[in-house]
Order: sequence, then C-alpha cells, then structure tokens
Amino acid sequence: QVFATYWFIWHMRVCALLCLVFSVAYGLADSDDDAHINFIMDRIYVGDQHAAGDLYELQMLNISAVLNVAWDLDIRYPLKNYTGSIEDDNEHLNIQYDKVGLVDGTGNQPGTLIAAMLMLNQLLTPRNLEQKDKGTFEQPVQNVLVHCHSGHSRSVTIAALYLYYTNSNTFRNYEEALLFVKSKRGVLTDPTVPEPPLNLLAHRVANTFHTTNCSDIFQWNL
Repeated sequence: QVFATYWFIWHMRVCALLCLVFSVAYGLADSDDDAHINFIMDRIYVGDQHAAGDLYELQMLNISAVLNVAWDLDIRYPLKNYTGSIEDDNEHLNIQYDKVGLVDGTGNQPGTLIAAMLMLNQLLTPRNLEQKDKGTFEQPVQNVLVHCHSGHSRSVTIAALYLYYTNSNTFRNYEEALLFVKSKRGVLTDPTVPEPPLNLLAHRVANTFHTTNCSDIFQWNL
C-alpha cells in the first residue's frame, strides 16, 4: 500500500511535467477554464452541467445528443422541451440524452468506463432504424456533448479514452489523449483533474485494453 501511494505521487509529478512538455511540443495552451463548453474534435464537445442544461446553446452548436457521465447529476429540462405523449408511453426529450454514471473518485468498475465509451460511440454512429423509430430523434447525430458537473474530470476522462481508442494514429497513448482534451477544456496544467482515483483507473483500463486489441470493437458492423 505504501509503495502504491509513492508510485501514485510519482506518477502525478510526471504527469505535471508531461503537461508542460506536451504544451510546448504541440503548441497547445489552455483554453478558457471558465468556459461551460469546448469543442474537442471529431464532433465531440465536453462541458459542464450548465452547458448540458442550455438547450438553446446546444442547438446553436448543432449538438443533437448529450451523454451525462456523472452518476449524481440529472438535468431538469422544461416540459416544453419534451415531445410525445405520456398517455401513449412515448414522451421523451427532443434531443437524445443518455447517461452512464461514473463516481468522481473510487467506486467505478472498469466496465463502466468502457460502457461510457461505447455509448459515446453509439451516439456518433448512425443507426439503421425501423420505420416506427425514424422520426424519434434527428439522425445522424451532428455533434455530441459529454458532460459531468464541472466538465473537468469524468467527462474529460471518457472523451480522452474514446479518442485514444479511435485515433491511435494521432495519440500514441492514453496520456497524450488526456492532455489534449485537458488543453481544450482549459485545465492542461491542473494536476488535480481528473480526480486521482478515476485517473488511475482510466490509465489501468488503457494499459489493459490496448488499441491493438480493442479498437476493433468500435468498428464492428454485425
């Protein structure tokens, strides 16, 4: 246990150094850390709960799907933004909204991180729908918002893992993808995010399921 503690402290110091090296090598600087939402890449935005609740702003950014990765957060939208009928058991929000809840600390299973990545992949992938479902949501999805409370920890983690697995030619390892997303969210030099236990688990997932044997899962077309 003592070894693990010292190892993690050493790892965090190395990550802080990598932040500086990465920002110089790639010419990246922190975006505005007060921004509620930022574009990352590949139709993915990352933001906070305020961004998720602002349906007008989402519309302006052509965001037609939202993925909530905070287990202790639900967004209350005005009734006017729902469509369908309760009587017909068919009332839903007028944009796609999905949730895979992560704890910002300990308490997550590795499979939950993977489930969140797969959900993001589903939202970004056009669905082959039956006729009865074709008018439910806009298809294909234009852009996706991944959010949590602050948009600095859980959402950054999932976006980084997803980019690592789907853009292995751009990001040689998970750490590069993480630093890239952090730079876009304006928290590149903040060593406290993502939350250390969550960050450690994400690194373990990335080191266990390498892109060479896991990326194909995003390419399946059964």
